[in-house]
Amino acid sequence: MVSTLWSIDDTFSLFLMKQFYKHLAAHEPAAGSAYGAKRDMLRKYGAAAVPLITWAGYTLEGAPT
Repeated sequence: MVSTLWSIDDTFSLFLMKQFYKHLAAHEPAAGSAYGAKRDMLRKYGAAAVPLITWAGYTLEGAPT
């Protein structure tokens, strides 16, 4: 399960979740998918991808496989 600890900007959230599920669909583990989505975010948005408003509030919970 993916959830947030606080409100995240909708534009960044949409991009991050699309990338996260793209990585999951490629059979990457959940943690690797989150990492890949974060890297994709940095490539696309650069310095505008401030962690506090883009990915720092997300948490992954559940079985690792």
